[in-house]
Amino acid sequence: MHIFREYFSSLLGQLEQRFQPGLVFYLAGADPHEGDRLGRLQLSFAGLQMRDRVVLQWAGDRRIPLAMAMAGGYGKDMADTVQVQINTFALAYEAWQHWQNQQS
Repeated sequence: MHIFREYFSSLLGQLEQRFQPGLVFYLAGADPHEGDRLGRLQLSFAGLQMRDRVVLQWAGDRRIPLAMAMAGGYGKDMADTVQVQINTFALAYEAWQHWQNQQS
């Protein structure tokens, strides 16, 4: 998972160098989950939470507003897909709270 985090962080760094975004649209798909029928990344719940933390922290550290939408989710077990999305929203809420505390 450490390698994935480094790779993902590297991609975000490239994005920043090429585009200098003023707004991030984060399409937080559930299809990379290991229980998804179409996705192939086979990430665990913890892996997807790490993905979300990397993106949310990257945007937050740079004070770049972030709009998030859920996507994908073709899990064999619908409860897993819902859990992926609940986890993402919980992390987004934590990031928003942190953002708000930094503005005061």
